[in-house]
Amino acid sequence: MYQYSFAPNPNWSRFYSSSAEIQAYIKAVAFHYNVYSSITFNTLVNKAVWSEEHTTWAISVDNGPDVECDILVNGSGILNNFKFPDLKGLGTFKGQVLHTADWNVSADFLSGKRVAIIGAGASAIQTLPAIQDTVTHADVYIRTPSWIMSPVLEAMATTKGNHEYTPEEKERFRTDPKFYLECRKEMEVESNKVLKAFIRGSKEQASLRANLEANMKALIGDPELQAQLIPTFEVGCRRLSPGEPYLAALQRDNVTPVFGDVDEVLPDGVVSGGVLRPADVIIAATGFDTSFRPRFSIVGQNGVELRNLWKDNPVAYCGLAVAGFPNYFVFLGPNTPISNGSVMGTLEATADYFVRIMQKMVAQDVAYFNVRADVQADFDSQTQATMQNMVWTGSCNSWFKNKQGKVIALWPGSSLHYREVLEANRWEDYEWKYRQTNRFAYWGQGFSKVEDDENGDLAYYLHAHEPLPLEAYYDASRGRGVGVSPDPSRIYPEEEF
Repeated sequence: MYQYSFAPNPNWSRFYSSSAEIQAYIKAVAFHYNVYSSITFNTLVNKAVWSEEHTTWAISVDNGPDVECDILVNGSGILNNFKFPDLKGLGTFKGQVLHTADWNVSADFLSGKRVAIIGAGASAIQTLPAIQDTVTHADVYIRTPSWIMSPVLEAMATTKGNHEYTPEEKERFRTDPKFYLECRKEMEVESNKVLKAFIRGSKEQASLRANLEANMKALIGDPELQAQLIPTFEVGCRRLSPGEPYLAALQRDNVTPVFGDVDEVLPDGVVSGGVLRPADVIIAATGFDTSFRPRFSIVGQNGVELRNLWKDNPVAYCGLAVAGFPNYFVFLGPNTPISNGSVMGTLEATADYFVRIMQKMVAQDVAYFNVRADVQADFDSQTQATMQNMVWTGSCNSWFKNKQGKVIALWPGSSLHYREVLEANRWEDYEWKYRQTNRFAYWGQGFSKVEDDENGDLAYYLHAHEPLPLEAYYDASRGRGVGVSPDPSRIYPEEEF
C-alpha cells in the first residue's frame, strides 16, 4: 500500500518552469511540426450547426467565410472564460481592477501599491508570493481556505525559491535519455498515485490529511491563524494546491489575511466585516466560468442547442462526446480527469482516441458516428454512483460540483483508468451510419491495404522466432505431454529426468 511521504527524493529535484518558458516550448513544438500552417488566428467561432442531410458541420466564423467539416473537435477547454466576482460596488472602484487570467505584464505596475487579492484558490496561491516583495501592502480576502500540499508531491518550488537548472544538469537531460525518462516517470508516477487518497474513509485519505495538517501547522506559527487556514473539509474535496510559499507570504509583515465575505467595494477600497481597507489595485483571483457550456452556439440533431442542454446539468460520454451531436468531440468535457492525475496524459490519451475513431471512420467509409443516448446515461449513472465514495462529494464548496452538488468535472476513477477505458475502443457505444447501403461495400474487390502498396510486405504477419529446442523433439518422440500432463516421472519411472 502506498504511503504518502513528504521527504524529498535525495537524487534529484523537480520544479516548475515559468509561464514564458512553457509558452516558448509549446511554440517551438508547433513550429517544428508545422502546426501553425493549419491554424487561423484572431477568428471568432460564432456557431456550429449539424446537417443530417450532408452529415457535416457548418461553422460560422468572424473575419472569413463559413467552414464545412466532417468532424468538429472543440479544443477550447474549460478554464478559458475568466470570471470577475459579483461584488457590490466593484464598478465604482477608482483604481485598477484586473483578473489573474488577464494579467498586466508591466514589470512595475504594482510597485509601491496597496493591493487587495479577492480569492484564496490556486490563482491567489500562485500570485501572492510573486508580488509580496513588490507591493506596499496586500490584503488577501479568504472565504474558504485551501489544503496546501508539500512541494515534493507535485513538483513545486520550495520556500527558498525556484531552482535554476545548471548547464551541467541541462546537458545531462539532453545526453542521458535514461535519466531523463526516469525523472519524467517519477513525476508521473507520483501524480498517478493519488486516487486512493481521494476515497472517503480510506487509510490513504487519513494519512494524507494527517501529513498535510502537520505540515501546515509547522509552516504557520500562530495557532489562531492555523485554525483559520487549515480546512475542516476532506483533503481533495477542493483542488489541492502546492503552495508553501503562499503560507509564508501570508505571514509577512506587509500581508493581511482577511477571513469572511466581502461586503462591498468602495471607490477607495474593500469592505469586509464592516471594515474598509484601502486599496490601489484589486486583483480578482476568482477563477473561471466552469459550467462546461460552450463559448459558441453548437446545434446538433433536431435543432438541439448544446448550451441549453448543458445549462444546468452537463452530461457527456467519457467527457469527450455527446449523444445527439454526431461527429463532435470535445477535449476536457464533463467528467474527465482534471484533478486525479496528469492532465497532460489525459489530453494525450483523448487525442489518441480521436485519431483511432477517425481512422475507423475513413477506413470503413462511415458517414457519422453518434454516441448512443442509453450508453451516455449509463456512464453518467455509474459516474455519480462512484462519486458517492469520493471526497469530491464532500462538505466543501468546489467548482467540481454544480449547484445541486453533482460532481460534473471529474472522472470516476484515476487518469490511468481513463486511459484504459479509452484504449478498449468501445465502438459498440456508438451508432454508426455508413455512406453506402451495405456497410461492407468499402471492401471493394477485396484487396487489403498492403496489397495496394507497391512496396508492401505481403507476409507482414510472419515474424522472427527462436527455433524449437532439441528437447522438444526428444520429448515428442517419447509421447510426453500428450493429453493431461502429469509428473513425467510417474509415467516413466525407469527414466531419469
